[in-house]
Amino acid sequence: METVAEMIRVVKEHYNLNDTLLAVELGVKSTGNITQWRKGETKPNKDRYIKLKALYEKVMKLKEDQTEETQVNVKERYELKYPENGTLLFYNDITTGAIREILYDADEMDIVNVYSFGMLYKTREEAIQKRLEFLLLKRINDWAEEHNEGWTPNWEDENERRYFVEYDNRYEYLGCYSSITINPLSKLPYFKSKEIAEQFIEEFGEQIKEVLFNKEGN
Repeated sequence: METVAEMIRVVKEHYNLNDTLLAVELGVKSTGNITQWRKGETKPNKDRYIKLKALYEKVMKLKEDQTEETQVNVKERYELKYPENGTLLFYNDITTGAIREILYDADEMDIVNVYSFGMLYKTREEAIQKRLEFLLLKRINDWAEEHNEGWTPNWEDENERRYFVEYDNRYEYLGCYSSITINPLSKLPYFKSKEIAEQFIEEFGEQIKEVLFNKEGN
């Protein structure tokens, strides 16, 4: 059974209370009473004990609920599924640029790690597509870094306007948009001005539609 001292410690710690604030919460006039209870020199009367125990049980229930919620979240967390041994996969040879074949082997950690990083593909076509995306995104990010002149979006600044590019699939149109607090989570970079974003569309628009959205360029 929990002691008075233990209940005081738990309640104070959870609610960030000192002896004075706890005394107010329990309706005790003197903080000296709290000190004496904590040291075991005296005991609270029945009403004070009931109030203290109610606070303590509320804290413990909250902690129990948080623990259960954490356990549920852990159980529901998505786990990466790996291929069966012997599955034919494809990858980009960064030395030659060629598409290579490899058989998945769970006993080979190099293969497992490369698959975990998303660098092994189920088809040759997927490997080719990823290579085109990597090459384009590298050029895009270098261009953005150069034209932004070191600027990067500061999401803690709620007054900063950031410009980005989005694709309208219906009209096959790349447009320039802006946001202050909403982060579209785009793989394309952000820009410090509308003018730079428009230059970006002019420079890369057709390549983006062709590579990222599988639309033939004009």
